[in-house]
Amino acid sequence: MLVPSMNVVSSVPIKAATATSSFIMGFTAVAGGIIYMKAGYLQPRLTASIILGIVAGTMIAVKFFSKVTDKKVAYVFSAILIIVGIQMIFRGVTFNG
Repeated sequence: MLVPSMNVVSSVPIKAATATSSFIMGFTAVAGGIIYMKAGYLQPRLTASIILGIVAGTMIAVKFFSKVTDKKVAYVFSAILIIVGIQMIFRGVTFNG
């Protein structure tokens, strides 16, 4: 919800809103990771491989992202939000709790 709210309410460009949201999620992930690490739930090799994948993906995305227009980013992001919304509705309707 950060990206749409930054883009629509605060008029932050979609690319900047996406980057800011990712940055914020990184801090949240580190905070959660520290808690899980102290509890002994993190596997160091698995965690290291995930971090390497994130770094590699980020390097590729930075090169690709600079060539993509704001309009295309908005379309892709909107499509992802619609898909996630449909999945949430479907799971809510079919929940057998």
